[in-house]
Amino acid sequence: MQSASQSNTLPRAEIITAGVYATVERELSIQTDAPEVAAYVRRVYAPAALPSPSGALPFDRGLILAERAQVLFNGERLPLAAHESGDAFRAGFYGSSRLVRASLGRQSTRTTLHAAAVRVGDAAVIFVAKPFGGKTTLTLAMLERGALLYSDEFVTVEQPSRDVAGIRRTLHVRETSLDAIAQPAIRRHCTLAPGRTTPLGWRVWDDVDPRDAFGPGVFAEPAPLRAVIAIEPATEEASSPLVPISPLTAALAVSDRLTLPGPGFERYRTAVDLCEGVACFRLAIGSAQAAAERIFEAVC
Repeated sequence: MQSASQSNTLPRAEIITAGVYATVERELSIQTDAPEVAAYVRRVYAPAALPSPSGALPFDRGLILAERAQVLFNGERLPLAAHESGDAFRAGFYGSSRLVRASLGRQSTRTTLHAAAVRVGDAAVIFVAKPFGGKTTLTLAMLERGALLYSDEFVTVEQPSRDVAGIRRTLHVRETSLDAIAQPAIRRHCTLAPGRTTPLGWRVWDDVDPRDAFGPGVFAEPAPLRAVIAIEPATEEASSPLVPISPLTAALAVSDRLTLPGPGFERYRTAVDLCEGVACFRLAIGSAQAAAERIFEAVC
């Protein structure tokens, strides 16, 4: 059986370089054996693309082997769940996500969350939600009001400054969210592009570039964390008020979205450290526009 290290030495003719990408305080090269995977990575991570390695930051190497259902990070094989392989799309989607998380995980002063974050004025606001919980829809509503974007996928908080940064990538927009999105460029993109159909039967567009809708300056520079908002399912069309909650309560939602391995108590302790000293709220989103307005009023 061929080892992971041997797999990483395939003939160069079989390997395609998708690109080099900024992962906050590191840089990541992604290669693959599948043209479809390379095209996916280039499209989705275009906002983070670099012309070449800068030489000024630590450098990581990632390899997605779609045919073998393997993902290698700096020569070491990363685990993949059964549903994360089987075709080129899943190899690109899950493989690139694994590589980005691995690169972020090597930044010891940063805590990484699967979350969304925006900058409002001179402060950062993080949204945490369960999958399909509405964080991208709320993020778009915030951008329409003038906020700047960190990410709707991977967000990092640096310690001890608590400066927030994010992976610059395209947005995931679901068909079920389109009615809540007013921005015409995004609606036009989703009308013209086919997207993909999920197992649940609705369409998703993975490559909605926020620069097309909000301009090249849409991505935010780091700013200190001011608020953490835990999004809950809405039981009615109107959004609930922003309900203040304790850092201990907010940490329960945050710990579930941390990318850290390890026991639950360690994850919760990390989440408490992140939430302490900042405003924490609970919000049930009915109208994303109304929710965005309430957040601006609370943060500004």
